[in-house]
Amino acid sequence: MKRLIVSVVAGLALVVTCFAQVPHNTAPHESTPLDVIDGASTPNLIPDLAAWRLWLLSVTAEDSKRPELSEARRQAFLRVAGIPDMEMHAAEEIIAQFPKDYAALVDGYNRRPNAGENPPISEFRAQRDALVQAVQNTLSGKLETTTLGKLRKHINGEKARMKVAREGR
Repeated sequence: MKRLIVSVVAGLALVVTCFAQVPHNTAPHESTPLDVIDGASTPNLIPDLAAWRLWLLSVTAEDSKRPELSEARRQAFLRVAGIPDMEMHAAEEIIAQFPKDYAALVDGYNRRPNAGENPPISEFRAQRDALVQAVQNTLSGKLETTTLGKLRKHINGEKARMKVAREGR
């Protein structure tokens, strides 16, 4: 029952987070329909970095009305993902930094058009993916191999509950 509740909360947080932290390019553009990958039918098409990014965003999403629950919430997600108590502090410390770094990246990209620049979205995507990869690398240096394997397996399993836009480069 707890796992179902955590999964439902994670799914809702994932949807809210995906729409809340999208970089905004103010340059004129043509509207084109999105090519969406539905993880329910084709989870193997969702790139690992996209799955990790969405998982990290959902795990670190905060309730502005109850920020004191952030740590307990992250720990609940990490327990479901297979992180044992003896590695919890290390994993949480690494993951807790992600939303700050991600927000700074998004804010930096969004400020550039106001400064008269027209930054390509591919530049943002490369920086975003590098940030996610850095989190993975840091976790792999701090967690036991078996723990990291459980975490990867968990995130791959979460792909079935994700929908992502296919990105052009």
